[in-house]
Amino acid sequence: MHELKIIAHVEALYIELLNRRADPGGLQNWTAVAAREGLERVRSGIMASEEYQAKSSDNFSGYSNSDVALMKKYLNSAAESSPGFIVDFLGGRTRTSSLGDDVQHLNGKVLGIPVPGYHHAGAGEWAGMLKSVETAAVQYTAMELGAGWGPWIVAGALAARRRGLREVRLYAVEADDVHFAALQMHLRDNGLDPAEHTLIHAAVGTVAGKAVWPVSSDSRNDWGQRPMPPVGNVGPCRTDYRGQAVNRTVTIDVVSAASLLRREPMWDLLHIDIQGHELEVCSFAIEELNDRVRWLIVGTHSRKIDGDLMELMFESGWLLENEKPAKVLFRKDAPVLEAMTITDGIQVWKNPRLVNASGSEP
Repeated sequence: MHELKIIAHVEALYIELLNRRADPGGLQNWTAVAAREGLERVRSGIMASEEYQAKSSDNFSGYSNSDVALMKKYLNSAAESSPGFIVDFLGGRTRTSSLGDDVQHLNGKVLGIPVPGYHHAGAGEWAGMLKSVETAAVQYTAMELGAGWGPWIVAGALAARRRGLREVRLYAVEADDVHFAALQMHLRDNGLDPAEHTLIHAAVGTVAGKAVWPVSSDSRNDWGQRPMPPVGNVGPCRTDYRGQAVNRTVTIDVVSAASLLRREPMWDLLHIDIQGHELEVCSFAIEELNDRVRWLIVGTHSRKIDGDLMELMFESGWLLENEKPAKVLFRKDAPVLEAMTITDGIQVWKNPRLVNASGSEP
C-alpha cells in the first residue's frame, strides 16, 4: 500500500479509536508498524494502549448478554472462507472489491459473531436485525434506505432462511451508481435474484422529485454522500455538506419514504442510513412507521439527530432496544454538525403496537 494511504489509515484509526488526531510520534511509530505488519496490528495495538482502555471504560457497549446469545443462535458454523470475499457469522459473502481500502486485510476471512462489532456496524445493530427476524411471521419483509451494498437486507434474508422462513421480500434504495451496482452484485453473491426483489436507484426524501447528487471520484471509499443543497455555491466546483469539493454532479430521482412504506402492509425491518436526513424522513412518515413497521434501525449522523430522533420515537410510543450515540470530532470550521461525525450513531426501535413484550405479534 502506498505510504500516504498508510498514513491516512493510521490517522483514521486514531480518530475512530481515540477520538483525537494522531500526535507526530505516534503517527510515525504506527505507520512503520502498519508497513511491516498491516493495519490490523495497528488497530489491536491502539486498543491495547492505556489511553484506549481509559476511554472505553467510560463507554457503554450498546448491546446486552441476551443480544450476544441471539447472535450465537444464528451462527453458521459451516461458513467457509472464499478468496475475494469477507464471510460473516451468518455465512453471508461480501466482495472486498466493493469495500474501502481499510478493510482489504479481511479478504478471505470468516468472521465470528460481531462482538463488539464488524468493520461497518456494531453488535447492537446486528442484534436489532436479528430481533426483526425472530418476530417475523410466515415471511420476512425488509427495506434498506441508503442501502449502499445492501448489507442489512441480505443479512436479514440469510438469517430468515436459518430460521426456516423461505419467503423473503426485500427492498433497497441507493443513489450512488457504483454502490447500486455493488448492491445488485451482493444479492447475487448470496443466492438472491435482484429481479425478484425491489431495488431502486434513487435518493430518499420526504416527497418525490429530483435532486442533485455529487459524483464521487472514489465511491468505494466514500459512503457519506447525500443530495446537494439546492442553493449556495454554484460554480464549476461546489462543496458538499462535509466541506469536500464536488467537481461533477448528476440529477437523480428522489422517492418518498412514506410512499415506499405503503407498498407493503407490514415490514419486519426498516433500516435507514441517509447521512443526516433520517430525522426529517422519520418525522414525515411517522404514521406509516407506526402502522406498518415492526422494527426500525436508524444510523444517526449528529448528536442533535440522536436526541431529536429519540424524542420523536419516544413520543410516538416506540421502545428503544439498542443505541449508541454518534461519535464526533469537533471542528470549528465544519459546515454542519453532520460533518463532525466520525462514527455513525445507531438506534434500534421496537414498535409495541406490532410486537408485544414476548417478541411476537400482539
